Amino acid sequence: MEIELGTWPAKRMLFSCLAVLVLVGLALLGRGVTPVEADSPVVLTPARWAATSLSRQARAETERLQRDAGELRAFLAGPAGPDPVQAMLLAQRLYAGHRQGTSATAGARQALIDAAATAARYASAAASRDQAVIALNEALARIQVLAGPAPTSKAPTSEGALSRSFLALVLAGANDRRGVRPDLGAAP
Repeated sequence: MEIELGTWPAKRMLFSCLAVLVLVGLALLGRGVTPVEADSPVVLTPARWAATSLSRQARAETERLQRDAGELRAFLAGPAGPDPVQAMLLAQRLYAGHRQGTSATAGARQALIDAAATAARYASAAASRDQAVIALNEALARIQVLAGPAPTSKAPTSEGALSRSFLALVLAGANDRRGVRPDLGAAP
């Protein structure tokens, strides 16, 4: 059996089937991406699209800020005498990575940049460890405001573990000379 596409009715049938398939595909795509408020679909206006886009961008920036704050924390929790060159490179990388972004994350970005600069000054003995830890805790507080409320589950999360680490870092910085090792553990 052969289908001859040279005739007009066969072409019309083929184009009709393709059009129906395209419409079904667009309907399924629309159902998946249409915003819903109060169990009712909402028309996606340009303002809503821009707000959603900015929200996604701010969430991505917040995740990067959390990751970089963890790296800075690991640097400060490291050996008693951090390498000044590594500290400066870390501070420059954080500055270059966070000097631009959404206005929603501006305060947290600036706090992290300031904490990195203070850590670099600490590594070169121009600032105390307590100043670096305080700057880092301030940056973490601003980042956690952006991240939203802490999860209510009992499972440990990276954010919760990060804040407990910073608290331990503050305590270790305050008790540095009384038997607490710089790696946050008790002295043997």
